[in-house]
Amino acid sequence: MQTNSLITKGKVPPNAVELEKSVLGAILALDGAVERMMDIVYPIWNNPNVLYDEYNRLIYGILIDLYEKKISIDLMIISTKVMERIPLDVFNPFFYISELTNKPAINVEHSARIVYEKYLAREILTHAYSII
Repeated sequence: MQTNSLITKGKVPPNAVELEKSVLGAILALDGAVERMMDIVYPIWNNPNVLYDEYNRLIYGILIDLYEKKISIDLMIISTKVMERIPLDVFNPFFYISELTNKPAINVEHSARIVYEKYLAREILTHAYSII
């Protein structure tokens, strides 16, 4: 993904980080939220780059992996897997993930759709800048 080229040109790529967090919170806290998210972003539901924030992408990637392996989503497992990739002194997954579960998206479909639209906008801009 070339969104860094957008940032270096002084532009912040389209994003909805707070909605990303609420969708992740819904996936962690609400039954069936994973399937509802997948319905919105299909066929790229297993692409963490749909999310803008790097920590959200990491967590979503772990959630996808657990889901595909049919492993129950557990906050400790997710936190441990995050710590395998990012040192605890750089990022505290325990605090971040607990914050996610405090504000899950009630309407996960609507929130996921907005997150997906922002992803599509970033992709269009990335391709447009590559042409220029």
